[in-house]
Amino acid sequence: MARKEKHWEDDDGRTIADMSQVKRPSLFGNLPGSAYQREEQPEEREEAKKSPPWVDDSLSKQDRHAFFFGTMKASLLICAAYLVGFGVFILILTLLFR
Repeated sequence: MARKEKHWEDDDGRTIADMSQVKRPSLFGNLPGSAYQREEQPEEREEAKKSPPWVDDSLSKQDRHAFFFGTMKASLLICAAYLVGFGVFILILTLLFR
């Protein structure tokens, strides 16, 4: 049984965006043997040979250590603030429900 073709009254037949070249991405990424292999452009291949973007060679070893310890101090300060707030909350509850 063939499906009836849908007819919309306000459709004038124009194409808004041509999606004919768009392929469905693979659920598991670019695995070998996948039916949908991503076609790499020459620029992408050149960029892949460079170092990853999270590797920053402009900082010295001491600067990287200082940056790491600075972020750790900030996160521990935030953690301490939450712990103090939780402790005050518990103290207030114990004083109220004695």
